[in-house]
Amino acid sequence: AEMIRGRAGIREDEGGASAAAKLAAVVDEFVPDPAERRWVYPRLAGLLGLEDQRTSDATDLFSGWRMFFERMAEQSPVLLVFEDLQWADAALLDFVEYLLDWSRGHRIYVVTLARPELVDKRPTWGAARRNVTSLALEPLADEAMDELLAGLVPGLAPGVRDRIRERAEGVPLYAVETVRMLVDRGALRREGDRYVPVGEVADLEVPETLQALIAGRLDALSQVERSLLQKASVLGKTFPPAALAAVSDTSEDELQPLLVGLVRKELLGVQADPRSPERGQYGFLQSLVQKVAHDTLSRRDRKALHLGAAAYLQQNWAAEEGEVVQVIAAHYLDAYLADPAATDAQAIREDARDFLTRAGERAAGLAAQEEAQRYFLRA
Repeated sequence: AEMIRGRAGIREDEGGASAAAKLAAVVDEFVPDPAERRWVYPRLAGLLGLEDQRTSDATDLFSGWRMFFERMAEQSPVLLVFEDLQWADAALLDFVEYLLDWSRGHRIYVVTLARPELVDKRPTWGAARRNVTSLALEPLADEAMDELLAGLVPGLAPGVRDRIRERAEGVPLYAVETVRMLVDRGALRREGDRYVPVGEVADLEVPETLQALIAGRLDALSQVERSLLQKASVLGKTFPPAALAAVSDTSEDELQPLLVGLVRKELLGVQADPRSPERGQYGFLQSLVQKVAHDTLSRRDRKALHLGAAAYLQQNWAAEEGEVVQVIAAHYLDAYLADPAATDAQAIREDARDFLTRAGERAAGLAAQEEAQRYFLRA
């Protein structure tokens, strides 16, 4: 759905009529045959929640989505990138495998990125298929880690470099976060694409775990910056400034300098691609930063922020029957679980049950039967 929206230039909060017009335009562009357009459009519209899905048969839905990508590939090569596939539901994995089987004669290149847990969920992933290459990313060797640190911080004291390398145990993110911590402390300053020491970096006390390292970076922020990151963490890995303003009860103008500062400190990034309909959105550079920030919220604050996020989505999301129902369900569920004994817990529980049921219906309409079952059982 995100890929289709991006290709059509449809914002996540775009009105139904405008989104439908953009989707129709992109289908017309890539699917010249009228009969094929009549087949493809309703299946893509159902995927985006713009129309009621008329069938929950996986083969029927998959064939419409596949035809769209194949017709695109007839004009120019198509590259599909699926990130964090270990979190995918079974139906998405089924579709990727279906595409590999049925579209092998088209110029479609599929890249999937996943942690090893994916093999626990789908042991046959990538097996017994033609034209499939699997690459395992092993921990970096000591020489490579030294080269990485030398590239980031020329002139870093050998003792400090060795300390970072030993604690990183081949994980490059650990090394990068340690360098960012030194920047936060004023021990390093940025010059172009590299950092240089400000005087001599003394012996460094490096936290043992990556979570502790990130928590230390968050603790070094001002109270206002840390609070803003915590509020943003409730919205997900990426978020529009308007959503953060809503849950923060402040204006976007007041948020802007704080967001710019967090981007400069390399905790957040901003979507700057002019081709993206989500241009201007912010996001955590690392999902682990989002998790650590969220975990440091009190239960009371967590509940209030999840309720605020659910209210914002209900008020501002145009295609309510799209995948937003799953997000709203998650917010109500988290709000309820934060304080099940509260006086308003029963009302929140009913809202969670309602949206979980609707999320199950949405998943069933997209042939995601296992996901639908999970939603219905939770409801």
